[in-house]
Amino acid sequence: MRNANAKILIVDDQAPLRQVLRAGLRALGYRDIQEAEDGLEALDILTRTRPSVVVLDSLMPRLDGLGVLRAIRSDPELVKLPVIMMSAMSDTRYVGECTSLGIAAFLIKPFTIEALASRVAWCLQDARGKAATPTPSQGAAGDSANAA
Repeated sequence: MRNANAKILIVDDQAPLRQVLRAGLRALGYRDIQEAEDGLEALDILTRTRPSVVVLDSLMPRLDGLGVLRAIRSDPELVKLPVIMMSAMSDTRYVGECTSLGIAAFLIKPFTIEALASRVAWCLQDARGKAATPTPSQGAAGDSANAA
């Protein structure tokens, strides 16, 4: 069962992708979904609201995903906020840098809504202390089937 009360922030500079992700997550029962088109807008939203999980693109204008992730991890009030990084960049060094900054999961674009939803559900479950580590299908590995 999905946590309909979860607050999800989707951060991506591509409006069509944000719309697809929002629609897919809503179809799965998530209702409180906010969007930001770049990292600076995301940080502004984070100062006003506390989402349950952030879905964050890596490459964006003004402030990229790593910049946002660093800002989140340096803020004592946000340091434990689950962040799911999504990117077409899948080289080991980049994924390692994201992992070292404490991402909850890494999704390689393109991915399915189901792959995103499973990671969101895991983050929400982990935040309640019910899961210690992700299963191999929910961790840092990406899904490449079906574009989202």
